[in-house]
Amino acid sequence: MKRILLFLTVCLLAGCGSGKVATKTAVKPDPSCKVFLAGDSTCAPRKEKDRPKWGWGEKLEALLDGYIVVNKAVGGRSTKSYIDEGRWDKLIAEVGKGDVVMIQFGHNDEKKKSPDKYTAPYGEFYGNLCRFIDEVKAKDAVPVILTSLSRRQFDKDGVLKHTHGEYPAAAKKAAADKGVALLDIEQLSYAWLSALGEKESVSRFMVSVDGEDNTHFVELGAQEAAEITAKALKESGEPYLAGLVK
Repeated sequence: MKRILLFLTVCLLAGCGSGKVATKTAVKPDPSCKVFLAGDSTCAPRKEKDRPKWGWGEKLEALLDGYIVVNKAVGGRSTKSYIDEGRWDKLIAEVGKGDVVMIQFGHNDEKKKSPDKYTAPYGEFYGNLCRFIDEVKAKDAVPVILTSLSRRQFDKDGVLKHTHGEYPAAAKKAAADKGVALLDIEQLSYAWLSALGEKESVSRFMVSVDGEDNTHFVELGAQEAAEITAKALKESGEPYLAGLVK
């Protein structure tokens, strides 16, 4: 584990978090600040009947300095279906001044065979992220864009694959164009899983009678993914975000 944390620290300092080096002193948000999570199944809360499946969002609050996490992530959703089902409208209605809204989509936006979910990376996906950012800003809250977590898919030579195509780059562009924080969780989780290797990393993911899941976490994977995300907040170079973390 020390080996992994060292690797991630080097990666963050090289610019894999928000693209900034943490040189500013953290600023503690007001104790009433809430952290909202909008995303898919990799982040979403689970019921006891779903165990041992966990979302990383379930583990984030314990890593923050007393701030409440409101986890609105839902399995199987893309930016499109999250909007179409009215979930975004319900989330933004709850957001108050000074709150933080962390937004992580992509896994399901990629599904071309599901027209209710699919969005083109530099089309509707980019546009939806920009909409989310604008509406969070309109509430005097703080939007944060996260790229998708890496899937555990290794090639025949044992090298981890990048499976998200242009979606991480499109998310980065939305954040850059709107001037908001970007946590490159895809790259950070790629480094994490690569450091673990093909054999050791399997213990972080669900395994069913049909075989390895490679996308959804068991508790250990969710915990470590949350730690990666909290560290990215801390090292983001944004004092307000850094102040959220213990």
